Amino acid sequence: MTDDTETVEELTEEAASEETAAEKPIEETASEDKPEDAPKDQTAGADDGAGKDTKVLLSADGDDGAGGDDVDYTFTPPDGVDIEMTDDVVAQFDHFKARAKAVDLTQDQYQELVAGEIERGREAMTKMATDYQQRVEGWTAATKADKELGGDKLPEILANAKLGLETYGSPELRNLFAMPSEKNPTGLGLGSHPEVIRLLHRAGLTAKEDGNLISGDGGKAENDAALRRMYPSMFKEAAA
Repeated sequence: MTDDTETVEELTEEAASEETAAEKPIEETASEDKPEDAPKDQTAGADDGAGKDTKVLLSADGDDGAGGDDVDYTFTPPDGVDIEMTDDVVAQFDHFKARAKAVDLTQDQYQELVAGEIERGREAMTKMATDYQQRVEGWTAATKADKELGGDKLPEILANAKLGLETYGSPELRNLFAMPSEKNPTGLGLGSHPEVIRLLHRAGLTAKEDGNLISGDGGKAENDAALRRMYPSMFKEAAA
């Protein structure tokens, strides 16, 4: 009986031990299996500054970082360029400075920007002057080819046109008929337009009918000189 009793007690103790192990929390079991020194994440925080627009003072793109609000932009005109600082010009420079600050330009970049704008403006003005010169020359050619105005009749037609202009026109109107120049900035070269000459020729005929005649050699010579001043393109062939 003693042996059997001991065997029963041993089996009872083993069963109780297994039951206790089964009821033990999973977290405690897992913690017992986890290594004591787990490796730390060495890359934590490595991308904290990614995507930021950071200025590099010495960079391969040529930007020295000295642009924007830190620059007091100044422009040095190229050789041969004389800029009159009118109110409009000052306003344009202020506009350029605002643009330069907005895009964070350096002083050298600002200088290049303004110089480029001035050069484009000069090219545009030159083209406009050339185009207008060609237009006036076209009017001259049309006048010479006109059946009523051109040919051998042209000198007389121009004389009559001049008489009509001096009789009925003001000095300001005469300035419009001349070519533009430094002394005559309002000139439009209208004195070569065939329709203008036709109108003034008829006005001159009316002036003659009223007794305003040009006579005498001295008057003719003076008249020819005045015609050459008013219609220089008309006398290019004769001068040649």
